[in-house]
Amino acid sequence: MSVINPSTGELVDLHQAPVEYVAEVYLQVREQQTRLEDMRRQLKAELQDRLEIRGVAKMVAGDYEIGESHGTRSVWDGQQLEAVVRDLLDQGVVELRDVVGLIRHDTVVNGNVANSLSRRLIGAPKQAAEDCRTREPERRAFDVVRSLPLIAQREDAA
Repeated sequence: MSVINPSTGELVDLHQAPVEYVAEVYLQVREQQTRLEDMRRQLKAELQDRLEIRGVAKMVAGDYEIGESHGTRSVWDGQQLEAVVRDLLDQGVVELRDVVGLIRHDTVVNGNVANSLSRRLIGAPKQAAEDCRTREPERRAFDVVRSLPLIAQREDAA
């Protein structure tokens, strides 16, 4: 597998290159990615500004058609809709099968609060709470940073 070193344009054979060089290229790619993303955002903003200045949603420039679509999307008030649906069910206007999956009530555990609660409990209550927890492996954050050079000791100082 090969990648291109963005600073030199050199093709790097990942399986043959020393790990220090792979780390260096990784940092260069990450820095290049940040620069490219910044440029992409600036270019997009400029093109959107030009569309807005012209008061159009689409325009043709040379071989390019530039545009963005505008529209609407539905945003529902879940509490209000739930109340309406309950009334419709009570009145027999709709049946339960008509509204299955319409509104979802997700239960989300705040891990920090759960950990704090578990630390305060003892005995059977603690065990009951702990029985609700499982552990699964996770990858921690990955990063590559430049290390600081070690300070060389002077031989004559000894």
